[in-house]
Amino acid sequence: MCLRVLTTKVLKTLIPLLLTVALHGQVSPTLPADTAPRPGLSTDPGTADLKAPFEPLPIRHKFTIAFKDAFDATSFLFSSANAATSQIDNTNPSFGQGAKGFAHRYGTAMLDQTSATIMTRGVLPVLFHQDPRYFRKGEGTIVKRALWATSRVFVTRNDQGNWTLNTSGLLGNGMVAAMGNAYYPDARGFDPTMQRILSRLTNDILTRLFREFLPDAKKLLERRKHRSSTPKK
Repeated sequence: MCLRVLTTKVLKTLIPLLLTVALHGQVSPTLPADTAPRPGLSTDPGTADLKAPFEPLPIRHKFTIAFKDAFDATSFLFSSANAATSQIDNTNPSFGQGAKGFAHRYGTAMLDQTSATIMTRGVLPVLFHQDPRYFRKGEGTIVKRALWATSRVFVTRNDQGNWTLNTSGLLGNGMVAAMGNAYYPDARGFDPTMQRILSRLTNDILTRLFREFLPDAKKLLERRKHRSSTPKK
């Protein structure tokens, strides 16, 4: 049962991420003039180069990252995948089935997604003086880079550039999971809240893996596209 639940969570997170790879291969995000490009800040404002000199983010840049991440295509895809799997499994049966049930599930999933993103990447990083960006390793073996990405859910940089406990991410996810008791009538109490925390941490881990390896995937796609467009002699 636990394996099935974990597999479902991973799949409904991976599908939006894979779709987003395709989107990123076609469209580059448009950034505010004061956020791109800067040292340590990639074309994705939520990702920074670990090797670049550290520069603290002003408050407005933290909120730029938070709102960009909260309302980009990936958030809508995450919420759609969550709503679809919830509908299939009939979790929260009081929401019903059909279009009305799906709309209810989609709305609550979107509320979870946007609330968590704004709290963990905007509000709390400002309050705790922490950096909401993912610092991409970009080199080393796949295993080492995957472990690095996973560990960044629990560790982040503060505004002085020092590594510290990711209070913003961990507390923010806990707050949003607890908030779900107000609008998930079929999933209230300690166990459902812990399941929501696990789900949010799983999403965060996979999102960081995505940010670590997306540039490699884009380079691979570009090389294949270049080879296919090069006339054969």
